[in-house]
Amino acid sequence: MNRRSLILTASAAALSGCAPLTQRLDLGPLGFRGPRFEGEDFVSFDGARLGLKTWLPDGQPEWVIVGLHGMNDYSNAYHLAADWWTGQGIATYAFDVRGFGRSPSLWVTAHMVGGWVVEPPDWLVRKVMPSDNLDELRRMGKDPLMIWGARSDTVYGLVGLMEKAWRSTDRITVPTAWFYGVNDKIIPKEPTVEAAARLKPSDRTACYEKGWHLLLVDQQAETVWRDAVSFLRDPAAPWPSGAPPIPASVKLIEAMAPRPLKGGAKSSAKSSGL
Repeated sequence: MNRRSLILTASAAALSGCAPLTQRLDLGPLGFRGPRFEGEDFVSFDGARLGLKTWLPDGQPEWVIVGLHGMNDYSNAYHLAADWWTGQGIATYAFDVRGFGRSPSLWVTAHMVGGWVVEPPDWLVRKVMPSDNLDELRRMGKDPLMIWGARSDTVYGLVGLMEKAWRSTDRITVPTAWFYGVNDKIIPKEPTVEAAARLKPSDRTACYEKGWHLLLVDQQAETVWRDAVSFLRDPAAPWPSGAPPIPASVKLIEAMAPRPLKGGAKSSAKSSGL
């Protein structure tokens, strides 16, 4: 089986000193028939029903992409890219991680128990833009399955997971592509440079001058979609976008950033209500 790994920086992190509440996984109920797809559910190994979205091409797919969404998001994060990929003969399966979207357990607690939820400060929300696609950000803001804020123990676990991933990029054995946006204000540049440098020499990276945190929904998202398809078909082929690799230093990434527009950029974001 041919396998590829695509890393798109689409998770947020914060620090917390609170002890985590571990979610326990049980065995499936008596008579359980094993993991399977049932309509809009992915029945997991323990019988839990996780929300599932699929985008299928006409006929037999050339490739299958398994989408894993970021923090506080859910499977719909792939709706723009996956719809476009079907036209390339590619199927996409994305599920809601436990505690997010339509999947059970922590989702209810994160929405209902306010005392456990860490809300980002207002100044941070207004200053940090995850994408330049304002229409998509508005849609996400109205989506009841999105989570705004996070349980303290969820953040604790996220930080630990991100640190483990940062230390372990040299252990990835399958061909890997890592995409990063120059304008990403959520994933820090320094650990990105360090982690990308530990990838295998044969692995690929791409750094997008007009890319933000949510690379799959940015205004230049189709550029990323095309590069992803190219990597699946030939991991060694040049990027169709011509994007350079992730630079070896933070200063080099910052030098790629477009110069800020005079006047209009800030007022446009402010008038959008985001």
